[in-house]
Order: sequence, then structure tokens, then C-alpha cells
Amino acid sequence: MSRCITNASRGTVNAWRFQSHLAAVVTVVVIEFSVMRCQPLRRALCNIGD
Repeated sequence: MSRCITNASRGTVNAWRFQSHLAAVVTVVVIEFSVMRCQPLRRALCNIGD
């Protein structure tokens, strides 16, 4: 049983896939950026007790 996918359907599927992958990449970049920004603060707070 084969599926009949029109060109418009392929475009819709590709658009959804692109959007979900783009959202995942943006989420990872934002999380990594926020972690990088917290590193100096974490170091400063850890060195207070020394």
C-alpha cells in the first residue's frame, strides 16, 4: 500500500520538520548561552568562601 503524497503535502511536512528542528536548535543555543553567562557568577560565588 503506497501513500499518494502531493507536492503541496510534501511542502507542508517539510515546513513542519524545519520549524521543529529550528526551534530545537534555538533552544539549545539559548540554554548554552545562559549557562555561559552564569559561569563567572558561579566562580565568584564559589570563591567567596576561600
